[in-house]
Order: sequence, then structure tokens, then C-alpha cells
Amino acid sequence: MKIEPASPFSNGMSYEFFQENFCYRCKKGKLREDDGFPEFPEKGGCPIWDAMEFARFGEAFPSDKIVRLRGADGKVKVWEICTEFETEDEKRMEAYRRLFEDTGGTSHAKERKEIEE
Repeated sequence: MKIEPASPFSNGMSYEFFQENFCYRCKKGKLREDDGFPEFPEKGGCPIWDAMEFARFGEAFPSDKIVRLRGADGKVKVWEICTEFETEDEKRMEAYRRLFEDTGGTSHAKERKEIEE
């Protein structure tokens, strides 16, 4: 498995999809009650989510933490995945870990589906 930096999200839909699959499900992902935006890291929020928000306004995208996975065959297996994702959901966490295993060219569709459900 090859891990490489991901590019900034190409549109709002891909950003929202990423948030749904990772940020909202991660035990580090917290929203502020007053405005619904991600909590600041200094108040217990996720620094990666905070950096993604600031990237929308010209700051650096956290490409060291949001990565792309390529299999041994060179094909992209996952376009964007957070390297710091953690959840209490054991089934989802196991599916997440399996995404980082090189399975010799399989698509990881099952694992992606388990994370997305």
C-alpha cells in the first residue's frame, strides 16, 4: 500500500462526503453548540478538521493527515482518508484499519461501505 498526500477537496460535495464518513463519526469530531461549526482544537476539537476549515480560506490543506491510498497495482483505493480517525464503533474501526492493508489489488469496496454505513 502506498500512502500519498491528498489534494484539497475539489468541491463542496467531496468535502461534505469526507465529513460524513470521518469527521462526524470520529470521537475527536466535535461541533460548537452556538454555531454548528467544528470546535476549536484548544477547546478539545480536532486539529485536522480545524485545518480543513481554514484551508477553505487559503491556509494550507492538511495533506499530511488527509491522505490517498494506492494499492500495489498503482490504482487509487481511497481518494481521501484521515490518518487520525478513531471511533467507538468496533466494526467501523476494523474496516478502517483494513483499508491500510495492501490486499494485492482488491478495491476495498467492502471496507469503504462498512465505514459509510
